[in-house]
Amino acid sequence: MNKYTTIVLLLIFAISCQNKYSHTKQIPLKLDTSEKEKFSDIFSEINYLLLDMGDSEILARPYHILFGADRIIVEDRDLSNIHIFDLAGKRLSSIKSDYSGGPGTIKQSEYLQLMDDKVLIYDIPLSKTVVFDLEGNFLEEKKEPFFFDAFYHLKENRLLFNGIKDLKQGKVFINQKKNSSDDTTLLYRFPNDYYWMSVGTKDGFMADPSSDNVYFNIPYSYEIVEFDRKGDIYQSFEFDLGSKGLPHDKRFRLAENRELNRHLAENRMINDIHSFFPMRNHFFMYLYQHDPNGKPTHHFLVFDRGMNLLYQCIDPKNDLDGMTLGGVPWTYHDDKVYIIVNSTTFYNQYIQKFSGQNVEIKPGNVHEFFQKNQEKLKDDQTVLVSLELKENIKSSN
Repeated sequence: MNKYTTIVLLLIFAISCQNKYSHTKQIPLKLDTSEKEKFSDIFSEINYLLLDMGDSEILARPYHILFGADRIIVEDRDLSNIHIFDLAGKRLSSIKSDYSGGPGTIKQSEYLQLMDDKVLIYDIPLSKTVVFDLEGNFLEEKKEPFFFDAFYHLKENRLLFNGIKDLKQGKVFINQKKNSSDDTTLLYRFPNDYYWMSVGTKDGFMADPSSDNVYFNIPYSYEIVEFDRKGDIYQSFEFDLGSKGLPHDKRFRLAENRELNRHLAENRMINDIHSFFPMRNHFFMYLYQHDPNGKPTHHFLVFDRGMNLLYQCIDPKNDLDGMTLGGVPWTYHDDKVYIIVNSTTFYNQYIQKFSGQNVEIKPGNVHEFFQKNQEKLKDDQTVLVSLELKENIKSSN
């Protein structure tokens, strides 16, 4: 992450306390009432996919993951490479980082979007957006007039996150007319009080599979913003975590004094919304609660499309196949929540869980997956675990 990204990201802390919309819905959560439950309460099935890099390439740290009709696009955040897989997990091609910075190359990927069978990649050091097809072939590139951290192309406009021209204005969300650097609407503006803080965004702009709207999980807050199909802010949702939440002004002060992580752990608090996914029939939320003994609590919550809480639990047990999963909900597609697991970790967890047992190997189950990929799992690759959300979820309240 270079200095421009860091400087821009600093500003995001001030968003929630400085900007309130006329359509902000306050949603209280009583997390103390959550109990340990099981996967089968909310998930109908579990599946495993090995992202097979072959012998010549490595995937150091999968970060942004996009799903197309017949392709899976994975960004390696450490190496700035973009890998293209088929739906069976076989790597078909790669868009490799090139520090020469020449035409048709990327130096450091910051964000990407899959659009009309094209991969759009924003390169922040070179301040350009580069477009490739799904075979990894270069198509075109566009120089960007200013820096930003995430983007989302709509039909006529595009949304930008962290786009700024100068630090005094501190722009965060911008609605920009396509092919025009001048026709822009500033959606968020806030003071440049917290220039010393650095945060990032894991999910960026999230497409709603049930509408043309787009959601954004604001880092270091408990707030979700919803944009309409034109790129205007439609409404926002702010979640009240009670004693598990941290007031904004206190977070700023603790972070400035380098005491934030210690305070979160000692008081078993939640810093922000780790993951929020718009699904076809529901919204899924994952919260990470810190712990002084290094034993965090994992909160799973499901809301209906009206953002009414249907279900909440902590540390759900995998009763679908019994496999121990060492990851957290990371991304989504349609009605599936995805967990990223290192393959060697998966291998060791499987051996620890099922070694010496008489397991039944069936098509598509975890035992068939392990038997089929046993040797490759030892090679430090990546396993995508998909959990399909039930269409009808019984309320736990």
